[in-house]
Amino acid sequence: SSRQAASVQDERVTSIDLAIPVERLLATSLNRRQEVSAYAGPRVIVQNYEDRLDPGETLEATHAGVLVGLHGRTSNFHLFGELSFMHLAARVVRGQSYDAAWMVVPSLGMAVHFGPVHRWGR
Repeated sequence: SSRQAASVQDERVTSIDLAIPVERLLATSLNRRQEVSAYAGPRVIVQNYEDRLDPGETLEATHAGVLVGLHGRTSNFHLFGELSFMHLAARVVRGQSYDAAWMVVPSLGMAVHFGPVHRWGR
């Protein structure tokens, strides 16, 4: 994304989020219309903040960690609940030192899909 306001603000933020989870079926209904699965895997987020008016304010950060989640499905409706555990490296911003830390990021998601449903084990 970019923001520009005359000569006061000119900045661009770029973020890449890559996660590679593995999913495993935990339970399914007799008619296979409802399923619950769990997933986990590595996650990396790379962020770049570029201040084109003051290049000294430009920041880059890479956060590595893992994500774990539950995936529930009923018919073509999906619900996801997820936790990401991300490591923040030690850094210096505007001369201020920050220690390394961990952050936990919860998220919820919903999806509707069209077409055939994935059949586990086939």
